[in-house]
Amino acid sequence: MVYQGSKEKIADEIVSILNTMRSPGQLYWEPFLGSASTFSRMATPRLGTDSMTDLIMLWNEVIADRFIEPSYIVKSQYDDYMKSDVPSAIRAYIGFFWSFSGMFNKGYSPDFFQGSRSFHSMHERAKSLRAQPTKISACDYTMPRVKGALIYADPPYRGTTGYKGAKPFDHDKFYLWCLEQKEQGNTVVVSEYFMPEPFQQIHEFPFRTSLATVHRDSDKPERLYTLL
Repeated sequence: MVYQGSKEKIADEIVSILNTMRSPGQLYWEPFLGSASTFSRMATPRLGTDSMTDLIMLWNEVIADRFIEPSYIVKSQYDDYMKSDVPSAIRAYIGFFWSFSGMFNKGYSPDFFQGSRSFHSMHERAKSLRAQPTKISACDYTMPRVKGALIYADPPYRGTTGYKGAKPFDHDKFYLWCLEQKEQGNTVVVSEYFMPEPFQQIHEFPFRTSLATVHRDSDKPERLYTLL
């Protein structure tokens, strides 16, 4: 699945690090599920959530093997769905797979369909999610209440392009939430370019992100941070 901020290129490395930090039988939770690149590689018990209802609806349809991919989407269809405020699996599919660079509602891109928009990768990840009992829900990252879990958070990065129509992400609120999770006995790991103290960097990837930033400076390394 092509997805803004996808960790597909470094997912195996992230999973390897997460597994060294995970206790036997510990709940694994991703509050920003996205393309599920890392989530689909982690063993159960696992919980995946995302605030984008359309995306979760699409994931659940694909996991249940009920989603039938349209052979083609014309611009008028794209525009109609992007103007709609009614969540649906097809709206998520069109918004991501028929938009420039896999960024939701970034403009109709029929040529992109001929390149890397393949729906194959989403189906492959769905096989893993289908094989083992997995809970995937639509909710804000602050909603679930868990204790003693391993939480891997991949939030919108500070200074990067946000989703069209979405409210700007409150990074300071997120930092406080991470501290609260630590107090609840959870192990918190965060992907970002930079995190303030008391977060500590535990890994830097040689891979350079392709995310577009406010300053058009995309030559930044991905890093993992945690709270000790």
